[in-house]
Amino acid sequence: MKAPNPASPTYTAPPVIRSYALSVDAFDHLKAMQRTYERQDGAPLTNSRALERILNEHQAGHYGSATTN
Repeated sequence: MKAPNPASPTYTAPPVIRSYALSVDAFDHLKAMQRTYERQDGAPLTNSRALERILNEHQAGHYGSATTN
């Protein structure tokens, strides 16, 4: 079997599972953004996917590039 190529545009890294604490304000913002994305997309979104989308948008806004899954 061929090893995955991280440089390939179709490569998707496996998820990294971590537990972390958020302030109530940060969690409220995450949930508000999650609901906004769900309304825009017309589909439910997990907290993890919402956070990933927030981080990708932040990266694109600040560094000019973002990855999408």
